[in-house]
Amino acid sequence: LLAFGLRVYALTAVPPGLTHDEANHGREAIEILDGNLRFYFPLNYGSEPLYSYTVAGTMALVGENLFALRLAGVFFGLLALAALYRWAGQVFGREVGLLAVGLTAVSYWAIVTSRMALRATLLPFFMLGAVYFFWQILYRPAPRRRDIILFAAAVALTLHIYLASRVLWLLFPAFLAYLFLIERPTFWRAWRRVLAGLMLAGLLVLPMFVYLQFVPTAETRLEMLDSTLNQATRGNLLPILQNSRDALLAFVWPGYGDQFLAYNIPGRPVFSLLAAPFFMLGLAVSAWRWRTPRYAFLLGWFLLGIAPSLVTGATANTTRNIGALPAIYLLAGLGFWQIGQWVGGRWGLGKPAGVGLATLWLGLLGVLNSHAYFNQWAANPEVRAAYQTTIIAALNFADEAFPPEQTVLLSSVYPGSAHDTSISMVVVDNKTRPWRWSDARLGMLWP
Repeated sequence: LLAFGLRVYALTAVPPGLTHDEANHGREAIEILDGNLRFYFPLNYGSEPLYSYTVAGTMALVGENLFALRLAGVFFGLLALAALYRWAGQVFGREVGLLAVGLTAVSYWAIVTSRMALRATLLPFFMLGAVYFFWQILYRPAPRRRDIILFAAAVALTLHIYLASRVLWLLFPAFLAYLFLIERPTFWRAWRRVLAGLMLAGLLVLPMFVYLQFVPTAETRLEMLDSTLNQATRGNLLPILQNSRDALLAFVWPGYGDQFLAYNIPGRPVFSLLAAPFFMLGLAVSAWRWRTPRYAFLLGWFLLGIAPSLVTGATANTTRNIGALPAIYLLAGLGFWQIGQWVGGRWGLGKPAGVGLATLWLGLLGVLNSHAYFNQWAANPEVRAAYQTTIIAALNFADEAFPPEQTVLLSSVYPGSAHDTSISMVVVDNKTRPWRWSDARLGMLWP
């Protein structure tokens, strides 16, 4: 209930408007409902299709509006909590699973991403689905064919969500190679099934990549991310080393967090001082126990999930690292649980004391994180500017002030098809009123 409340409270007011990226997804969803079906969407420098089709579904149910646009992220954010408990509770134990879910429920990053209208918000749930069915294939006493099919479907769906998944799927063959070295009986029992699942996933995602091969202009974002890699291939490793340092410090060190104002209080790390030590301990425990498969898998998930930020740096890691979000909070939950085991064993603290301390810890984090999000970040005038609140106010005023059949001309800095016009499609009715856009900063009214 707490997670639900933090994700739906004032959903259309916080964030305080719409970014152009969010509005473009809304535009794509509305166009889908109008019959414009695509393998890949050209807006936002090219975007995978699953999120826009999902939003089209919510809009079909509750209307073509901002609430429907944000509702998809809320829904899959809550589903991710259930999926995290299902897998983590099975693999690491019920107590660790509950800690991971509780921490995810009240953490700033998870609240932000569940309330954003961006395609990356779907990735934690579908990645958890792939992980769960992968684990079923590996360790279920009698694996079922449907586990292979659902594993393949989940992997394929992640690749239809966000660019980071093109690295994340490598977790599964990499872990299979690890099992060949460390736990060979499991490898020999499961490798054919895992390979079959990955091949099926490849077939399911093939149409999208064939489309991109024939329409390369549909995807331009990759060209924006390769400068650091190009320098590394020419022997200049300093930029990638600096970016990797910054990306790692962004988890725990104030000032190194995501600087992108639209997603974060600039410089705010993923973990505050109340949680950072437990995350670092969970990371250290997993590294120390790397010969135990579940810890090695968790460590690999973390490293592959943050690989994009290791290349590009901490800015925009709110979305680029999102495939690793469940693993990151699981590491922190694991660290807290490990401290509890050590302290409880030394001082003889019973389970009620541990539950009380965990509840106090999570409650305090929830208060601090919700204050940071709803009171600090959302009230920042620069955030309101980033979310185009003035354009939205002008649209709402014009929509109420003029009769529906009257043409309205609006002037804005970004009047193009991928910017303010997308905002108008989500905020007001574009199908009955003729809206016209221009950049009239240097214009003159006549007469």
